[in-house]
Amino acid sequence: MSIGNLGAPSATATLGDRLVRLAGSPGLWIAAFVLAAVAALTLKLRLPLGPNAWDTAVYLDAVQRIRMGQVPSLDFFAPVGPLGYYGAALLDWLFPLAQPMLLVNWALLPVLLPLAAILAASVSARSRPLALALILPLLLFAALPINLHGLYPMPGFDGYGNYNRHVALLLYALIATLLFMPRGRLATGLVAALMLTLFLVKITGAVTGALLVGYAILAGRLRLRDAVLAAGAEAGGRRLYPQARGAARPEQAAGGRHRLHRGEDGAAFDGMAGALPHRRARPAGDRRFLPDERRNRLSAQGLRAGHRGL
Repeated sequence: MSIGNLGAPSATATLGDRLVRLAGSPGLWIAAFVLAAVAALTLKLRLPLGPNAWDTAVYLDAVQRIRMGQVPSLDFFAPVGPLGYYGAALLDWLFPLAQPMLLVNWALLPVLLPLAAILAASVSARSRPLALALILPLLLFAALPINLHGLYPMPGFDGYGNYNRHVALLLYALIATLLFMPRGRLATGLVAALMLTLFLVKITGAVTGALLVGYAILAGRLRLRDAVLAAGAEAGGRRLYPQARGAARPEQAAGGRHRLHRGEDGAAFDGMAGALPHRRARPAGDRRFLPDERRNRLSAQGLRAGHRGL
Protein backbone atom coordinates (compact mmCIF):
# COMPACT_ATOMS: atom_id res chain seq x y z
CA MET A 1 0.00 0.00 0.00
CA SER A 2 1.41 3.37 -0.99
CA ILE A 3 1.53 6.33 1.35
CA GLY A 4 -0.99 8.18 -0.82
CA ASN A 5 -3.66 5.47 -0.27
CA LEU A 6 -3.50 5.38 3.53
CA GLY A 7 -6.53 7.66 3.93
CA ALA A 8 -8.68 5.86 1.34
CA PRO A 9 -11.40 3.50 2.68
CA SER A 10 -10.82 -0.20 2.07
CA ALA A 11 -13.13 -2.27 -0.12
CA THR A 12 -14.29 -4.26 2.94
CA ALA A 13 -15.25 -1.11 4.83
CA THR A 14 -17.12 0.24 1.81
CA LEU A 15 -19.04 -3.03 1.40
CA GLY A 16 -19.88 -3.06 5.12
CA ASP A 17 -21.19 0.50 4.95
CA ARG A 18 -23.36 -0.42 1.98
CA LEU A 19 -24.80 -3.44 3.78
CA VAL A 20 -25.58 -1.34 6.87
CA ARG A 21 -27.22 1.31 4.71
CA LEU A 22 -29.20 -1.36 2.86
CA ALA A 23 -30.34 -2.99 6.11
CA GLY A 24 -31.59 0.38 7.31
CA SER A 25 -33.79 0.84 4.26
CA PRO A 26 -37.53 0.52 5.05
CA GLY A 27 -38.23 -0.42 1.44
CA LEU A 28 -35.94 -3.45 1.75
CA TRP A 29 -37.84 -4.69 4.81
CA ILE A 30 -41.18 -4.23 3.05
CA ALA A 31 -39.91 -6.14 0.01
CA ALA A 32 -38.55 -8.92 2.24
CA PHE A 33 -41.89 -9.15 4.02
CA VAL A 34 -43.71 -9.42 0.68
CA LEU A 35 -41.40 -12.23 -0.46
CA ALA A 36 -41.86 -14.10 2.84
CA ALA A 37 -45.65 -13.70 2.65
CA VAL A 38 -45.74 -14.94 -0.96
CA ALA A 39 -43.63 -17.96 -0.01
CA ALA A 40 -45.87 -18.74 2.98
CA LEU A 41 -49.03 -18.47 0.85
CA THR A 42 -47.55 -20.63 -1.90
CA LEU A 43 -46.40 -23.50 0.33
CA LYS A 44 -48.72 -26.11 1.81
CA LEU A 45 -48.44 -25.21 5.49
CA ARG A 46 -50.14 -26.85 8.47
CA LEU A 47 -50.85 -24.66 11.48
CA PRO A 48 -52.40 -25.63 14.85
CA LEU A 49 -55.74 -23.84 14.67
CA GLY A 50 -57.13 -22.59 17.96
CA PRO A 51 -60.70 -22.73 19.27
CA ASN A 52 -61.78 -19.34 17.85
CA ALA A 53 -61.39 -20.05 14.13
CA TRP A 54 -65.00 -19.12 13.35
CA ASP A 55 -64.03 -15.64 12.12
CA THR A 56 -61.79 -17.28 9.55
CA ALA A 57 -64.65 -19.54 8.43
CA VAL A 58 -66.79 -16.44 7.85
CA TYR A 59 -64.17 -15.08 5.46
CA LEU A 60 -63.89 -18.38 3.63
CA ASP A 61 -67.67 -18.45 3.19
CA ALA A 62 -67.55 -14.88 1.82
CA VAL A 63 -64.77 -15.86 -0.61
CA GLN A 64 -66.95 -18.66 -1.98
CA ARG A 65 -69.95 -16.35 -2.33
CA ILE A 66 -67.89 -13.66 -4.10
CA ARG A 67 -66.64 -16.34 -6.47
CA MET A 68 -70.30 -17.12 -7.24
CA GLY A 69 -70.92 -13.46 -8.09
CA GLN A 70 -72.56 -12.33 -4.85
CA VAL A 71 -71.82 -8.94 -3.26
CA PRO A 72 -71.21 -8.49 0.50
CA SER A 73 -73.96 -6.68 2.41
CA LEU A 74 -76.22 -6.80 -0.64
CA ASP A 75 -76.52 -10.48 -1.55
CA PHE A 76 -75.52 -11.93 1.82
CA PHE A 77 -75.14 -10.74 5.39
CA ALA A 78 -71.67 -9.35 6.15
CA PRO A 79 -70.84 -8.28 9.71
CA VAL A 80 -68.18 -5.82 8.51
CA GLY A 81 -67.22 -3.96 5.35
CA PRO A 82 -66.51 -5.66 2.03
CA LEU A 83 -62.84 -4.81 1.46
CA GLY A 84 -61.45 -7.57 3.68
CA TYR A 85 -63.60 -10.15 1.92
CA TYR A 86 -62.51 -8.96 -1.52
CA GLY A 87 -58.88 -8.99 -0.40
CA ALA A 88 -59.25 -12.58 0.81
CA ALA A 89 -60.92 -13.51 -2.50
CA LEU A 90 -58.02 -11.94 -4.42
CA LEU A 91 -55.40 -13.83 -2.42
CA ASP A 92 -57.41 -17.05 -2.75
CA TRP A 93 -57.42 -16.56 -6.52
CA LEU A 94 -53.66 -15.91 -6.59
CA PHE A 95 -52.74 -18.61 -4.06
CA PRO A 96 -55.35 -21.41 -4.19
CA LEU A 97 -53.30 -23.65 -1.86
CA ALA A 98 -52.72 -21.00 0.83
CA GLN A 99 -53.21 -21.82 4.49
CA PRO A 100 -56.63 -20.31 5.35
CA MET A 101 -55.55 -18.61 8.56
CA LEU A 102 -52.65 -16.80 6.88
CA LEU A 103 -54.75 -15.98 3.82
CA VAL A 104 -57.41 -14.22 5.88
CA ASN A 105 -54.90 -12.51 8.15
CA TRP A 106 -53.04 -11.07 5.15
CA ALA A 107 -56.16 -10.20 3.14
CA LEU A 108 -55.49 -6.48 3.55
CA LEU A 109 -51.80 -6.53 2.61
CA PRO A 110 -52.43 -5.63 -1.08
CA VAL A 111 -53.84 -2.31 0.14
CA LEU A 112 -51.87 -1.78 3.36
CA LEU A 113 -48.32 -2.35 2.11
CA PRO A 114 -48.43 0.23 -0.74
CA LEU A 115 -49.77 2.83 1.70
CA ALA A 116 -47.06 1.88 4.21
CA ALA A 117 -44.42 2.20 1.47
CA ILE A 118 -45.59 5.75 0.69
CA LEU A 119 -45.43 6.60 4.40
CA ALA A 120 -41.95 5.10 4.74
CA ALA A 121 -40.62 6.90 1.66
CA SER A 122 -41.89 10.27 2.89
CA VAL A 123 -40.54 9.87 6.42
CA SER A 124 -37.27 8.34 5.18
CA ALA A 125 -36.49 11.49 3.22
CA ARG A 126 -36.17 13.29 6.58
CA SER A 127 -35.00 10.47 8.87
CA ARG A 128 -34.34 6.91 7.77
CA PRO A 129 -34.06 5.53 11.35
CA LEU A 130 -37.46 7.02 12.18
CA ALA A 131 -39.01 5.46 9.07
CA LEU A 132 -37.50 2.10 9.99
CA ALA A 133 -38.81 2.42 13.55
CA LEU A 134 -42.31 2.99 12.16
CA ILE A 135 -42.30 0.20 9.56
CA LEU A 136 -40.77 -2.67 11.55
CA PRO A 137 -43.54 -2.78 14.23
CA LEU A 138 -46.19 -2.59 11.50
CA LEU A 139 -44.68 -5.59 9.71
CA LEU A 140 -44.32 -7.46 12.99
CA PHE A 141 -47.96 -6.90 13.95
CA ALA A 142 -49.09 -7.92 10.46
CA ALA A 143 -46.97 -11.06 10.33
CA LEU A 144 -48.87 -13.70 12.30
CA PRO A 145 -52.51 -14.08 13.42
CA ILE A 146 -51.66 -14.57 17.10
CA ASN A 147 -53.47 -12.63 19.82
CA LEU A 148 -51.54 -11.21 22.75
CA HIS A 149 -53.80 -12.77 25.39
CA GLY A 150 -54.89 -16.35 25.83
CA LEU A 151 -58.59 -17.12 25.68
CA TYR A 152 -58.15 -20.87 26.07
CA PRO A 153 -55.32 -23.01 27.50
CA MET A 154 -54.34 -24.33 24.07
CA PRO A 155 -51.68 -22.85 21.80
CA GLY A 156 -52.52 -22.12 18.22
CA PHE A 157 -53.34 -19.60 15.54
CA ASP A 158 -56.79 -18.69 16.81
CA GLY A 159 -57.81 -16.36 13.95
CA TYR A 160 -60.04 -14.40 16.31
CA GLY A 161 -61.21 -10.92 15.22
CA ASN A 162 -59.38 -10.68 11.89
CA TYR A 163 -61.30 -7.52 10.97
CA ASN A 164 -60.25 -5.88 14.25
CA ARG A 165 -56.65 -6.81 13.47
CA HIS A 166 -56.97 -5.19 10.04
CA VAL A 167 -58.45 -2.04 11.58
CA ALA A 168 -55.63 -1.86 14.15
CA LEU A 169 -52.99 -1.98 11.38
CA LEU A 170 -54.75 0.75 9.42
CA LEU A 171 -55.08 2.95 12.52
CA TYR A 172 -51.37 2.44 13.22
CA ALA A 173 -50.57 3.71 9.71
CA LEU A 174 -53.00 6.62 10.12
CA ILE A 175 -51.46 7.70 13.44
CA ALA A 176 -47.95 7.48 11.97
CA THR A 177 -49.08 9.58 9.01
CA LEU A 178 -50.63 12.27 11.20
CA LEU A 179 -47.63 12.44 13.54
CA PHE A 180 -44.61 12.08 11.31
CA MET A 181 -45.45 12.94 7.70
CA PRO A 182 -44.86 16.57 6.67
CA ARG A 183 -48.01 18.49 5.86
CA GLY A 184 -48.83 18.65 2.17
CA ARG A 185 -50.73 17.02 -0.66
CA LEU A 186 -49.10 13.64 -0.15
CA ALA A 187 -50.10 13.51 3.51
CA THR A 188 -53.64 14.64 2.66
CA GLY A 189 -53.99 11.96 0.00
CA LEU A 190 -52.63 9.29 2.33
CA VAL A 191 -55.06 10.28 5.09
CA ALA A 192 -57.94 10.12 2.59
CA ALA A 193 -56.84 6.69 1.35
CA LEU A 194 -56.50 5.31 4.88
CA MET A 195 -59.89 6.69 5.92
CA LEU A 196 -61.55 5.19 2.84
CA THR A 197 -59.90 1.85 3.55
CA LEU A 198 -61.05 1.98 7.18
CA PHE A 199 -64.60 2.69 6.05
CA LEU A 200 -64.57 -0.28 3.67
CA VAL A 201 -63.09 -2.60 6.32
CA LYS A 202 -65.18 -1.69 9.39
CA ILE A 203 -67.27 1.38 10.09
CA THR A 204 -66.13 1.63 13.72
CA GLY A 205 -62.55 1.88 12.47
CA ALA A 206 -63.54 4.85 10.29
CA VAL A 207 -65.22 6.51 13.29
CA THR A 208 -62.05 6.06 15.35
CA GLY A 209 -59.98 7.39 12.46
CA ALA A 210 -62.19 10.48 12.23
CA LEU A 211 -61.59 11.17 15.93
CA LEU A 212 -57.84 10.87 15.39
CA VAL A 213 -58.01 13.28 12.46
CA GLY A 214 -59.95 15.71 14.67
CA TYR A 215 -57.27 15.51 17.35
CA ALA A 216 -54.61 16.12 14.69
CA ILE A 217 -56.42 19.29 13.59
CA LEU A 218 -56.61 20.57 17.17
CA ALA A 219 -52.93 19.76 17.73
CA GLY A 220 -51.88 21.56 14.58
CA ARG A 221 -50.61 18.45 12.82
CA LEU A 222 -53.21 18.77 10.05
CA ARG A 223 -54.68 21.92 8.58
CA LEU A 224 -58.45 22.18 8.51
CA ARG A 225 -58.31 22.78 4.76
CA ASP A 226 -56.34 19.58 4.26
CA ALA A 227 -58.77 17.65 6.45
CA VAL A 228 -61.70 18.93 4.38
CA LEU A 229 -59.90 17.95 1.17
CA ALA A 230 -59.18 14.49 2.60
CA ALA A 231 -62.82 14.08 3.63
CA GLY A 232 -63.96 15.11 0.16
CA ALA A 233 -61.57 12.67 -1.51
CA GLU A 234 -62.71 9.88 0.83
CA ALA A 235 -66.37 10.61 0.10
CA GLY A 236 -65.63 10.66 -3.62
CA GLY A 237 -63.93 7.29 -3.34
CA ARG A 238 -66.99 5.87 -1.61
CA ARG A 239 -69.20 7.10 -4.44
CA LEU A 240 -66.96 5.39 -6.98
CA TYR A 241 -67.44 2.11 -5.12
CA PRO A 242 -71.08 1.07 -5.70
CA GLN A 243 -71.28 -1.34 -2.77
CA ALA A 244 -69.74 1.05 -0.19
CA ARG A 245 -73.20 1.87 1.14
CA GLY A 246 -73.53 -1.68 2.42
CA ALA A 247 -70.30 -1.39 4.42
CA ALA A 248 -72.00 0.94 6.89
CA ARG A 249 -75.40 -0.73 6.89
CA PRO A 250 -75.09 -4.25 8.27
CA GLU A 251 -78.60 -3.76 9.66
CA GLN A 252 -79.98 -4.76 6.27
CA ALA A 253 -79.97 -8.33 7.52
CA ALA A 254 -80.36 -7.55 11.22
CA GLY A 255 -82.89 -9.11 13.51
CA GLY A 256 -81.26 -11.61 15.80
CA ARG A 257 -78.80 -14.36 15.14
CA HIS A 258 -78.95 -15.39 11.50
CA ARG A 259 -78.82 -18.94 10.28
CA LEU A 260 -78.30 -18.86 6.53
CA HIS A 261 -79.81 -21.71 4.56
CA ARG A 262 -79.26 -22.47 0.93
CA GLY A 263 -82.10 -22.89 -1.52
CA GLU A 264 -82.26 -25.10 -4.58
CA ASP A 265 -80.50 -22.51 -6.73
CA GLY A 266 -77.64 -22.04 -4.24
CA ALA A 267 -78.87 -18.67 -2.95
CA ALA A 268 -78.78 -18.07 0.80
CA PHE A 269 -81.73 -16.84 2.84
CA ASP A 270 -82.55 -16.37 6.50
CA GLY A 271 -84.10 -19.53 7.89
CA MET A 272 -85.36 -17.86 11.08
CA ALA A 273 -87.35 -15.10 9.38
CA GLY A 274 -87.94 -16.89 6.10
CA ALA A 275 -86.66 -13.84 4.24
CA LEU A 276 -85.74 -13.93 0.62
CA PRO A 277 -82.12 -13.24 -0.38
CA HIS A 278 -80.97 -9.64 -0.63
CA ARG A 279 -80.78 -9.21 -4.38
CA ARG A 280 -79.71 -6.21 -6.35
CA ALA A 281 -82.50 -4.22 -7.93
CA ARG A 282 -83.48 -5.52 -11.35
CA PRO A 283 -84.95 -3.45 -14.20
CA ALA A 284 -88.72 -3.26 -14.54
CA GLY A 285 -90.13 -6.14 -16.53
CA ASP A 286 -87.06 -8.35 -15.96
CA ARG A 287 -88.45 -11.78 -15.08
CA ARG A 288 -85.21 -13.75 -15.17
CA PHE A 289 -85.09 -14.26 -11.41
CA LEU A 290 -88.75 -15.14 -10.92
CA PRO A 291 -88.32 -18.95 -11.03
CA ASP A 292 -85.51 -18.85 -8.47
CA GLU A 293 -87.49 -16.52 -6.19
CA ARG A 294 -90.52 -18.77 -6.43
CA ARG A 295 -88.45 -21.80 -5.43
CA ASN A 296 -86.87 -19.87 -2.57
CA ARG A 297 -90.30 -18.76 -1.37
CA LEU A 298 -91.51 -22.36 -1.31
CA SER A 299 -88.36 -23.44 0.54
CA ALA A 300 -88.83 -20.63 3.08
CA GLN A 301 -92.43 -21.71 3.67
CA GLY A 302 -91.26 -25.26 4.29
CA LEU A 303 -88.66 -24.06 6.78
CA ARG A 304 -91.25 -21.97 8.64
CA ALA A 305 -93.50 -25.01 8.83
CA GLY A 306 -90.60 -27.02 10.19
CA HIS A 307 -89.88 -24.39 12.88
CA ARG A 308 -93.52 -24.43 13.92
CA GLY A 309 -93.42 -28.19 14.19
CA LEU A 310 -90.47 -27.91 16.59
